[in-house]
Amino acid sequence: MNFTINKSIGVTTDFQVVVRPIFTYMTMLFVFPIYRFVLPELSVCVRQGKHDEIKAIRRWVFKLAFIVSAVFFALMLFWGNEIVMFIFPPQYKGAVLVLFHFSMFFVFMMLNAYQLAYIKAHGKFTLSLMIRISGIVTLVAAYYILSEFTANVVSIIVALCLGYVMMFILSTIEEKKILRGYQNQKVAL
Repeated sequence: MNFTINKSIGVTTDFQVVVRPIFTYMTMLFVFPIYRFVLPELSVCVRQGKHDEIKAIRRWVFKLAFIVSAVFFALMLFWGNEIVMFIFPPQYKGAVLVLFHFSMFFVFMMLNAYQLAYIKAHGKFTLSLMIRISGIVTLVAAYYILSEFTANVVSIIVALCLGYVMMFILSTIEEKKILRGYQNQKVAL
């Protein structure tokens, strides 16, 4: 019992000291700017009917998302241990596995940010909120299901990943509906 308590404190410490700050920094650097800079630009383009510009913005964001995520994944896959051990004391070595799993789904965070910005640019704020709520519900449900099979902290990250994947799927469906609406109106895309 004492081993379990000490182990869970260590895992929580790994998460709080290493994973959470890196998660926060990656989000601040690559996800928040999409809402801060891309959303206003998308709103202007939607209002002015500049669909070619919207396509160019989408291509740029998707390309950036895949590049950033691939670099993050490669860093964690090949040098995650060295990076964490260089920045943090040795007792935080357990955070490497969690960061590796986080790196696998970071692309969904960035792509989802763009798609929710696109949905909001079309004035569908309530739908955007509902998509986010579905992600939270998926996260909680996935965590409880995964925790039945493992007590590993990675289950939290995998549940978070599944929440973002759910939001990505729902926002992709809505993005396609919006595009079909334009096609039905015979708007050149």
